[in-house]
Amino acid sequence: MCNINSENLARWGTFAGGVATAIAVIFLVQQVQLMREDSDYNNRPWIGGVNFTESHNVVFYNYQNFGKIPNTGGTITFLVSTNLITRDMLTGQGTKTTSLQIVMPSEKLTSIFNGKIEEGIQSAKDGKSELYLGVTFTYEYGNGKVGDYNVITHYDPRSHSFIMLDSWVK
Repeated sequence: MCNINSENLARWGTFAGGVATAIAVIFLVQQVQLMREDSDYNNRPWIGGVNFTESHNVVFYNYQNFGKIPNTGGTITFLVSTNLITRDMLTGQGTKTTSLQIVMPSEKLTSIFNGKIEEGIQSAKDGKSELYLGVTFTYEYGNGKVGDYNVITHYDPRSHSFIMLDSWVK
């Protein structure tokens, strides 16, 4: 027969309290880890949304920082081709690289593509060739962290506009 006395009751109470504390600590550690991952994902720059326009054979592109903090630097790499650009082609094969300035949260910027694209635009307008543009925005932030946004577009001479074919982030 089990003898219930204050000493046994105290032991069981201490044991139950220890188990409850261990469960609470495990739950707290998991919550802190989830909050840290969420903070890392949300509290960073998200540069993207590239839109290309053409006027008098000059190409303009705009982009925005959709994130909560500015980037600390980076590069923009362009690939121009008369053939369809794939994701594999765009990775590391850019023909022109320029510095990416610091982009504040919600800031929208427009730049001129100053590569040798005038002949390509005119040839595409005349129906003599296709024109594809691939762009990679690689940006730095935080303690050496890096993000990037990639986009592949095609110039449509009928609508005089660029059509986005693919975009992705890393």
